[in-house]
Amino acid sequence: MIKNIHIVLLLALVTISVSMVPAFADVDNAKTDFAVSVDEALAHIKAAGDDLNSNHPDVAESHLGQPLTDLYATMKPELDKTNSAMSTQLNQTLTGLGDKVIKSPTSQDAQNALNDASQALVDARTAVVGDVLYTNIHFKVDVINDLLENSIDPYGVGLVNGTIVSPIDYETATSFVWQSQQLYADIKPQLTTSEIAGIDGNYSNLLGAYNNKVSVDDVDPLTDKVKAAFSVVGGQTQDTSLSTYYANVKSLLSQAKASYASGDHDTALNLVTQAYLDNFEFIEPTLADQNATLEGNLEDSIRGDLRDMIKNGTSVSGVSAQIDMIQSQLDGVASVIPEFGPLAGSVFVLAIAAIVAIRVKGNRLTQF
Repeated sequence: MIKNIHIVLLLALVTISVSMVPAFADVDNAKTDFAVSVDEALAHIKAAGDDLNSNHPDVAESHLGQPLTDLYATMKPELDKTNSAMSTQLNQTLTGLGDKVIKSPTSQDAQNALNDASQALVDARTAVVGDVLYTNIHFKVDVINDLLENSIDPYGVGLVNGTIVSPIDYETATSFVWQSQQLYADIKPQLTTSEIAGIDGNYSNLLGAYNNKVSVDDVDPLTDKVKAAFSVVGGQTQDTSLSTYYANVKSLLSQAKASYASGDHDTALNLVTQAYLDNFEFIEPTLADQNATLEGNLEDSIRGDLRDMIKNGTSVSGVSAQIDMIQSQLDGVASVIPEFGPLAGSVFVLAIAAIVAIRVKGNRLTQF
């Protein structure tokens, strides 16, 4: 009888824990990823147009080649499910776009080809995401944050010691930031004066760093500050609880540890990215109010130290030890934030065990 009671209680706790965990593979996450891919493609097309106007056709052609091919590959599964004919047409529009634009008889013909490609992308986004969801402030904030996140790696590749060594990469970074600003303009009328001031101030600092061509080590934290400003806006009315974000961080780090041990370093870095950007950032404001030292240590440990160790190919034992240390620090969070309550520990353990499918973003999210 006692054994049966234990089983019932265990199943009840598992049910509670599963209800706490968002379905990372759900349609909204797939739509967010699709929207990000579309906006990145639009950014490349905008950059190509600027290059043509600046008489840099070689760089323009680079923007319209492999980047668009790779981005279409990320869009294809969702677009195939929604409208296979549209998917085929989009592929035909994007394939060879660079060659078509460069060989256009007039500059207007080239611009028309770019405009047609942009419209095809917007139509695909409307089909998959829908205009209602895409105009939702919280959805758009997620897209903005991903664009900003994905700008850091190409910036570091494109700029070395204050010199642009790879124009295509440097322009990719600048175009992603530019595209994020266009989305910001869409939601700006819905924001408060203080929110606008915080975002504008951080954008100004970031753009100043770009203009001065500072190192990626300096641009990285400035980009994080812009994302943090947007995260506050995007998180104000979200239903997800802090305890859910906490459970996600614990689970994602455990999966990153296993992935790294198996030799899959890219997946490990993606999982750490999710743990920090999609989850821990929502805990940070409350944690900082309760224990700023713990918040700062965890931010440095996850965003800085662990990322660098994975990128630099640190030994499995070293990365495992780092994750174990972070998990130990995270255990202290449950006792700091009142929302978690006395049963939090049990629920968190079961929540972690219950997560069997975690959304892993593509290689474009391997930096932050």
